[in-house]
Amino acid sequence: MERLQLKAVDRHKRPDALANLSAIIIDGDEVYIDNAAIHGKGKFEKGIHFTKAADEVASPRRIALVWATLRRFIAGHGINGLAACVIYIDQESGIGYKNLADQVNKMDGAVKGKIMLEALNDHERTLLGSFLMAQREELWVNATPSVWEQWLTAEEYAPLLDKQKQDEAYRDKLARDAVQNAEDLVD
Repeated sequence: MERLQLKAVDRHKRPDALANLSAIIIDGDEVYIDNAAIHGKGKFEKGIHFTKAADEVASPRRIALVWATLRRFIAGHGINGLAACVIYIDQESGIGYKNLADQVNKMDGAVKGKIMLEALNDHERTLLGSFLMAQREELWVNATPSVWEQWLTAEEYAPLLDKQKQDEAYRDKLARDAVQNAEDLVD
């Protein structure tokens, strides 16, 4: 199984805005990561000719594509952006429909740390939440509050937010101590 991408540079060692981007696929009750979808080569896209009109897909199967981005926070990597779009596939006829402009705009939104999940139905939203919570604990614990509030109440994510604030305060204390120690060495 693929994992959410956690690198900040590509294989050529240059920073890449898409290096922390992953593609989460929700196909019926199945949820999985397929990072080939970032380049339009996901397993559900193989052998499919995409048309410009949704009504050309005779027996459409709905597939939700969720762009997810990770960011390094004080205590580790966490989920930062999520944006969903929908693709329709008729596997038998080999015809599908996707709004490429919408996909690119949603990808850009996720990279910028936005939460854009309006395209998901209730079932897909529930599956996505369960999937994200089941990934490495670090990714959920260090997620942004805007991610948590998609599935948790403010009371439920308050302890997670308190922990993040404690981590920030500790980091600030360490920085102040380092500055003071440097000043003491100079004197």
